[in-house]
Amino acid sequence: MTIETLQSLGKGFESILKLKTKPIGLKFFAHKEDVPKEYQWIEHKKVLCNLVGFSRYYELPIAITVENTRNLCTVADLSMGIGTIPEGFEDKAAGKFTKSSIEASKIFKDMKTLPFKFEALGIAPLEFSPVIPDVVQIWGNPTQMMELEYSNVWNDGAGKIQLCSNGHGASCYETLAWPLATHEIRLAIADIGDKRHGYATDDDMILGVPTDMLETLYNGLVATLGTLNRIPILYNFDDINFPIPSYSLDHSKALKH
Repeated sequence: MTIETLQSLGKGFESILKLKTKPIGLKFFAHKEDVPKEYQWIEHKKVLCNLVGFSRYYELPIAITVENTRNLCTVADLSMGIGTIPEGFEDKAAGKFTKSSIEASKIFKDMKTLPFKFEALGIAPLEFSPVIPDVVQIWGNPTQMMELEYSNVWNDGAGKIQLCSNGHGASCYETLAWPLATHEIRLAIADIGDKRHGYATDDDMILGVPTDMLETLYNGLVATLGTLNRIPILYNFDDINFPIPSYSLDHSKALKH
């Protein structure tokens, strides 16, 4: 995939789905020196979900070092393989996340992590991305996510996009680490961290897509525009009796019926 194709895909998803924010790409750099000059460095501590929100809403390519995003969120650290579960976490989480320390010890069981090491992370809207990202996140409402499900099925009738979450790690784990570790598209509901720190709205959902699967997904989206699964939705009004009663065309009269 070329940069031009990537940017075109970003514009295409945004235009067809009427997204509120542009799709973003996340790129992990093995060395800080590899980060292109187009990225603006975040020089202070920032948690990952806050960086995602910043890039989405300000539409800027931004970059941060591991040191500046480490030790701010346990889920993000575990997802990216840059930290461990803090000592005494289970006891501190009891009564906050779970009813007991025993239940808290299960939160991070069998978590997957990034299959590589890195020194810096870059996040950018696809339209302005100077590099091919490792994974793409498309943020939207349930109807827009439904349309992407149909796009995926168009290309693979047996294809299913999983939504599997415990409410922790939507933008850092479910739609970032998971797609990279499994090479699977993943759907998540924006969680409390995404809302508090990443400016997610009430109906925000996230689709995490390995970049090499993005173009096929887009082609499916374009194809579904010619079907009943298209958006805007073609509502079925077959049960309406015609001609339409005259009072329905007069608001003042309709209120009396």
